[in-house]
Amino acid sequence: MRDKIIIYHNSRCSKSRATFALLEKSSVDFEIISDVERVQ
Repeated sequence: MRDKIIIYHNSRCSKSRATFALLEKSSVDFEIISDVERVQ
């Protein structure tokens, strides 16, 4: 069984956008949580 990856994504952050792009291209199961919405 593979665990799901959860990332706290900030679309204003270049590293976060790069990580999101890599995950989209892979076959990894992941969940996105908006870091901007989480803080507010």
